Amino acid sequence: MVLLWEWLSGFVIKAHNTFNVPVRQNPLQTPVEVQSAARVRDKPALRKPLASSRTMKKIRQNMRMNIALFLGFALLLPCSAIANGKIVNYSASPVTLNSQVTARGPKSIVNELYKSDATWAYLMKQISTGEKAWLEVAVSLRPGSDAGTTSMLEEAVSFALLNNPENVLRFAFPTYKLPNVCGGRADPLSTYELSMSEIKRQIKSVQSVKDAQLVSLRDICLAELEASKVHLNSFFGSK
Repeated sequence: MVLLWEWLSGFVIKAHNTFNVPVRQNPLQTPVEVQSAARVRDKPALRKPLASSRTMKKIRQNMRMNIALFLGFALLLPCSAIANGKIVNYSASPVTLNSQVTARGPKSIVNELYKSDATWAYLMKQISTGEKAWLEVAVSLRPGSDAGTTSMLEEAVSFALLNNPENVLRFAFPTYKLPNVCGGRADPLSTYELSMSEIKRQIKSVQSVKDAQLVSLRDICLAELEASKVHLNSFFGSK
């Protein structure tokens, strides 16, 4: 932005210097000094020729063109920031994000989002809310994720069991594998007590699902959550 502004400013200054700007009279000059300055200014050899009307018209056209280019570059700055992975403007809206996935493919979007730690963390937090729109984002991104990003997406969907288990059961499967979502964290929390507490809260949350269409998935998910207790015992040692 600074370079563009300097470039435009330089062009304006150059255009301004093309014109012959009359010398203002200094109020402190004596009459003799004023007459002397006027004689020097009026000498043809020393006067800077006035720009012709054709030249001035061309300058004005060039100025308009350069201003338009400057504004165009300014409007494109958000896009360049996206390409650099610093800011991903479209990630704030699940609708806009899904439209980007449809237009450009899930792999390129996952790679772009993952380049920004803040953007990726925000995305994981939104998916973990269990809101339908954000779970749909998780589903649309899944085909473009690799092993690492898949694990993080699965964990975010798993966290959503605490907030909206019905939405998870309704929208996340079969795109996501049920054992991976309902099987607890791939990397357990720091202590056995914290890890077991989280699983128990997930079990209680999933048990609250009463929709007859989801009962089958609910029971499978509950079985996976119960099995994850055994895995925790093995990870931390027998309890």
